Amino acid sequence: MNAGKPNFDPRKRPYYTIPAQQRQATWGKVFPHITGKTMYIAPGKPIYNRAGELQGVWMASLNLSMIGDFLRSLKIGTTGQSFILERSGELIATSTGEKPFRYYADKVVQLPEQRVERLNAIDSENSTTQKTSQFLLQKFQDFDQIQGFQQLEFSINGTRQFVQVAPFRDGRGIDWLVVVTVPESDFMAQINANTQSTILLSLLALAISLGIGILTSRWITQPILQLNQASSAMAAGSLSQAVTASSVYELQELTQSFNRMAQQLQESFNTLEQANEQLEHRVEERTAQLKAAKDEVETALRELQLAQTQLIQSEKMSSLGLLVAGVAHEINNPVNFIYGNLRHADEYTQELLKLVQAYQTHYPEPPAAIAQQLEAMDVDFMVNDLSKLIESMKEGARRIREIVLALRTFSRLDEAGVKSINIHDGIDSTLVILGNRLKPKLNHPKIEILRNYGSLPLVECYPGPLNQVFMNILSNAIDAIEIAIEHGQQITPTISIHTGLIDESRAQIRIRDNGNGIPEAIKQQIFDPFFTTKPVGSGTGMGLAISYQIITDRHHGTLSCSSHSGEGTEFVIQIPLQQNLRDEEL
Repeated sequence: MNAGKPNFDPRKRPYYTIPAQQRQATWGKVFPHITGKTMYIAPGKPIYNRAGELQGVWMASLNLSMIGDFLRSLKIGTTGQSFILERSGELIATSTGEKPFRYYADKVVQLPEQRVERLNAIDSENSTTQKTSQFLLQKFQDFDQIQGFQQLEFSINGTRQFVQVAPFRDGRGIDWLVVVTVPESDFMAQINANTQSTILLSLLALAISLGIGILTSRWITQPILQLNQASSAMAAGSLSQAVTASSVYELQELTQSFNRMAQQLQESFNTLEQANEQLEHRVEERTAQLKAAKDEVETALRELQLAQTQLIQSEKMSSLGLLVAGVAHEINNPVNFIYGNLRHADEYTQELLKLVQAYQTHYPEPPAAIAQQLEAMDVDFMVNDLSKLIESMKEGARRIREIVLALRTFSRLDEAGVKSINIHDGIDSTLVILGNRLKPKLNHPKIEILRNYGSLPLVECYPGPLNQVFMNILSNAIDAIEIAIEHGQQITPTISIHTGLIDESRAQIRIRDNGNGIPEAIKQQIFDPFFTTKPVGSGTGMGLAISYQIITDRHHGTLSCSSHSGEGTEFVIQIPLQQNLRDEEL
């Protein structure tokens, strides 16, 4: 007993009662220090004598401020934060220095747990801690629902935040959640700085090149101006003209010709025209070099943006392809088994029905027990319905086989390189995968697909990435139609697909929807990385940017968009029938 606290009995404290009740080493509940200035958590282990009688509890205490000191010592990006909380939502420690408890206001009490109360994460005075915990609680309804490692994102005042949540359990009573929040600006600061440096260096190089070009032009044109003046004077009849010698060899020879042979005026003019042509050629070369340098800078910036999306999307599509191919393979075997045995089941059923009919023919008056059973079973109905059931099972198995084939066609993991394929198979497999979104739903009629396939030969392409393009464009078309219907537009939802040859070397695929269309103000931005008009969490803005890269860079084709508000949208894909592979691609 504590002399200063006559009502203090450690045997009634959680760090004593919990290990004693569980009869094993375990952690107790978080409790305030006797001074009420900090919080502790204590592990305890019950001690028994040989007779199994409880003698006491061994315990130690851990100051939660030490966990907070550790979190503050971590370097999480530039402005990232972390905190630890219990499943109840109460804070254990934060990297911001905020205490995980607060004092009661205007209340005189004796025990430390009566002087302070635990601080819930959603009531934190730190905005990031408060809004992150509110986001997690809104998404999972309860912190107990977070059972595995999570990587999420949300926005605080328009700034995207990346959140990582990791459950921590030790099997001895601790069940905490470790949360780390990092703003997107921590990742983008260096990239933006590098982009600005690249632009400044490019502008500097352009200014230097222009300066050199101007000086070179003046150095060359100065003697030409003198020659022009001399020629004008000679045309006026003054043939005794002397021109200062130039350091340019060609112009020096021309000058000597003017000084030496005034009577050969026509020959001198021809020489001057040749010099002018050479000068124009040099200026054109310099202009072409400047344009090439500008194009290289623009290409580098574009590739930098696409590289950011491609790193994420390539890993995502690889994982998706493995999953799709694995699922298709696992489903295919049992479906083939069922489909193959249905034919035999049908034959056996027909034979059994014939046998029943033979019994009915030869024994029209069966015993009373059998007659009663036949009447209860409604044999006539069963005979008529059994064939329909088997046909329905066959149709179901056939449709599953079609879906499996579509999944395998769409993934095409065994065709990482260039293959000659039927483009229509890739489009059809994508439509099968999207079939659930095309079906009628509440307040959404069925979306009709109009296939206007032309006669196409086999096309050399990268099958998997090309199917990814079809998936992105068709998904966007379905989204556009659904949005138009939700906004009350009276339409017959339709997606039309046209294929055909442009000429003997190129194929064209046109995909059109009759949604609301794309506003003119944003039409030029639809292929930009990270640009999206969808709500946060519904789209990444990478689909069309990567589709454009797949068509233009990998297939050496074109991807264009034609749209007017209220008139729908059409995407046009043009790719060569045969790919001329570069050495690095081979």
